[in-house]
Amino acid sequence: MIIKTLVENTALSSYYDCQHGLSFYVETSNHKILVDLGQNDMFYENAKKLDVSVEDVDTVIITHGHYDHGGGLGAFFDHNDHAKVYIHKLAFGDYYSTAGKRMHYIGLDQHLRHHPQCILVENDFKIDDELMLFTNVLERNYSAESNRALKLLRDGKYEDDLFLHEQNLIIKEGGHNVLFSGCAHCGIINILARAEKILGCEVDAVFAGFHLSNPKTGKTEDLATVDAIGRLLKQKKTHYFTGHCTGQIPFDILKGMMKEQVSYISTGSCAII
Repeated sequence: MIIKTLVENTALSSYYDCQHGLSFYVETSNHKILVDLGQNDMFYENAKKLDVSVEDVDTVIITHGHYDHGGGLGAFFDHNDHAKVYIHKLAFGDYYSTAGKRMHYIGLDQHLRHHPQCILVENDFKIDDELMLFTNVLERNYSAESNRALKLLRDGKYEDDLFLHEQNLIIKEGGHNVLFSGCAHCGIINILARAEKILGCEVDAVFAGFHLSNPKTGKTEDLATVDAIGRLLKQKKTHYFTGHCTGQIPFDILKGMMKEQVSYISTGSCAII
């Protein structure tokens, strides 16, 4: 399994463009997959630099309904007319953030909800023997304090976003189980526990933002929480590839605790599982 980072907040060099967002290209024996698409068409430009043909992609997974993960959806449709796009049926909701100076919309282009390539899913959803989506992560242990700034507008009122639109992907190939989770708003510890319950074993690798910092304010989650998460993650055999909303300070703490068990996923990076 080959995983290339097409979009992340940072880049390996100036050769690649970067932005606040996330997008992975994943190639398996049976699939060519995009997990998230960043804010716009940057995933496409970086894909060309990484010898990835977006036109050949057969499957797209949008992990949740925020612009920095699904904002490139329209651009994807401009370049690919056949891939199936799996997105939670609630991902086209009215999502807002109070972070910064004013309430602002952070959702997707709602006109794309009815695009013929979109497959709206809910609950657990098995695509095939290699790919499985799951949601319904109900526990909220060690979830991010900054989640409180994220809202759902419903019936004219702003409610706390419960992240029912968040879905996660398990890829099973060659005896390996790899978990992809965009921002892990439901908490990486809880998501990982659900994946392990589904699989009946530990996950070999995780690719995800851990949402341990607020991108608008730059505020880091409570360091005791970061430390507790690191101690729990370290107990497993899993290798973690993280970035985006994890934040540099939390990553440095995790790296100090977990050493080679955790890696940063800047734009342009490549991993082989």
